[in-house]
Amino acid sequence: MRSLGYRPTDQRWTSRAYPSQYRQALSHANVHIHPEIPVAGYVPRPDSVERMIAVGERAAYRALDSIFKSTRSGSEPGLSR
Repeated sequence: MRSLGYRPTDQRWTSRAYPSQYRQALSHANVHIHPEIPVAGYVPRPDSVERMIAVGERAAYRALDSIFKSTRSGSEPGLSR
């Protein structure tokens, strides 16, 4: 969705492009990790689920590493990855 120009915080598209439970969860989140899912991840095949999980895990580890490094250096962490 982001590659098409949609952002969950953009009020013009939010109600049409993102489900209500996603918008509600995002409004309560302190950290928003949004990995770039490859197009192949959307094709309904058994390995697609594994691919999406792997991409999400890598994004989460990168975000957490960034937060950890910024808190150790005393700077403000960049929480949106």
